[in-house]
Amino acid sequence: MKRRYLIDFLDSFAYPQAAKTALLNAYQRLTDGGKAEEFFRYVQEYETGALSYDDGINAVRNIAKETDIHEYTLILLYLIYLADVLKANYLAGGIDEQIWFDTVADLKYKALDCEGLYGVWGTKDAPWHRGFFAMKKFGFRKLQFEPANFGAVYNKNGVDLKEDSPVLYVHVPRTGEKLDYEGVQDAYKKAAAFYKRYLADRYGDKRVVFVFRSWMLFEKHKEVMKPTSNFMRFCADYDVFEKGEYPDYTSVWRVFYRFYEGDISVLPTDTSLQRAYIDIIANNEKTGWGWGVYAPEFTKGEVK
Repeated sequence: MKRRYLIDFLDSFAYPQAAKTALLNAYQRLTDGGKAEEFFRYVQEYETGALSYDDGINAVRNIAKETDIHEYTLILLYLIYLADVLKANYLAGGIDEQIWFDTVADLKYKALDCEGLYGVWGTKDAPWHRGFFAMKKFGFRKLQFEPANFGAVYNKNGVDLKEDSPVLYVHVPRTGEKLDYEGVQDAYKKAAAFYKRYLADRYGDKRVVFVFRSWMLFEKHKEVMKPTSNFMRFCADYDVFEKGEYPDYTSVWRVFYRFYEGDISVLPTDTSLQRAYIDIIANNEKTGWGWGVYAPEFTKGEVK
């Protein structure tokens, strides 16, 4: 039954065959090594509330040390089983199952990152996933949203934000799909309507403001990307009020889906953005980030 759930989950989210093989092998090694009972006890204890998210992750790390299963792979396997618990919590809270699907898809996106960076099918981002399982961070197909206090001061274009103003921080997951503008706007509208209902005490009667702090808002992109591209149309909605530079090239893995280790000849050149970043590195130029605000008119009142 538990193996069948795993197979169905991986099929539903269209995991690559290599990922399916790695996760099914991990499941089998748990069973063969006599650790499956302990592993699934942690799943059950999480479900009953006897085990916190972080304590469960640490318990699974300990199992990984006692087996030949990579820690990242075993944590991903654990979160896949917790996803079923999360689904039950969504349904109990009257949250649409499609939102659960869009949210849990993040496990696949992070697995793709993990394989590209470390050559391991798993997840290195257990702290990042915490917000999803706490039912604070949600996915809406193209984008993910996280409620938070703004953390700065901003007053422009009729938008007045203080440090403690409630906003929705935006994350752009690696979906493998185009970041088409229509899909992005649909995600904003769905998220605004959802949070106005789900966290009505914070957002119900307020204008929803989206905040984005990311490498994507690096100002040099305007010089190397077409303004009509999906990438730049997304970024153009944000009024960048603060910016900065990175001290090194660690962050460029988000462009290349692998770490830069000093040799640009091995970096992929499949996209115009990748080619632009190779030029930046070759010229020893800085990369950077921006912090922006987007407050569309449709979020002033009721959002449908």
